[in-house]
Amino acid sequence: MKIIYAKKSTGINEDGSFQNPKYFDHPDSTATSVVIYGDYPDIKDAYEKLGIGVEIRKNPHIKVQPLTMNVQVGVTPELQQAIDDAKAECAKVVAENKDLSDQLKKSIDDLQAERIEFTAFKNDISAMQARIDELKKIKEGVTANLVEADQTVAESSLDTAVNEANTDYASWTVPQIKDFLASKEIGFKSSASKDELLALIPKE
Repeated sequence: MKIIYAKKSTGINEDGSFQNPKYFDHPDSTATSVVIYGDYPDIKDAYEKLGIGVEIRKNPHIKVQPLTMNVQVGVTPELQQAIDDAKAECAKVVAENKDLSDQLKKSIDDLQAERIEFTAFKNDISAMQARIDELKKIKEGVTANLVEADQTVAESSLDTAVNEANTDYASWTVPQIKDFLASKEIGFKSSASKDELLALIPKE
C-alpha cells in the first residue's frame, strides 16, 4: 500500500492512501512505499527506520510570494551639485535664446520701419528733390573747404620757401651781407671777407 502524506489531495496526480501530515503520530507498518509532499523530517525518519522507502516531493499548494524591495537612492552632494549646475546651464541657455529672439525681433522691426520709410520717400518726389539739393549743398561746401585748405597750404609753403631763401646768407653777395649788417646796426671792417661778414650775422 502506497501512503501519500499531503495537506491537500487536489493537484496531486497519483494514486495512494492520502494522509494529512498534521495528524501523524506513528508510521503504518503495512505501507509498501511513502510519498511526502512538503518538509516533514519526523515522518521521513519514522518510515526509514522501518526500512520503507520514502520520496520527498514539492508541495504543489505552496505559492511563491513575489519579493518586493524598496530601493532608496540617496542624493550625494556631488550629484546634487551636478543637478544644480545642469539647471543653471539650462536657465542660462534659455535666457540667451530669449535675448537672441528679442534682438532678432528688434532687427526685423527696424528693417520693416526702414522699408516703410524708404517706400514713402521713393513715392514723394518733392522729398527726393529736397534731399538731392541738400546733398549738392554739402558737396559744394566740402569742395570749397578743400580749395581753401589747398590754398592755405600753398601759401604756407610759399612763405616757408621765401623765409628759407631769405635766411640762406651764404648765397648772398658781399654787398648784400654788408647792407644786412648795416640794417641791423652791426659794425664790420670794410676789408672783411665774406666768411668774416657771415660770422657777424646773428644766429636765429
